[in-house]
Amino acid sequence: MEADVEHERKLTMNEVKQKMNVMGNQQVPNEAMENMA
Repeated sequence: MEADVEHERKLTMNEVKQKMNVMGNQQVPNEAMENMA
């Protein structure tokens, strides 16, 4: 899990948005959003 989180932090916001779109625009908890920011 921790390694995945660190990988997510390296993504640009655009990549994160694209990834979320691929996931079907499912809502992500605020905590998860803060980790990606």
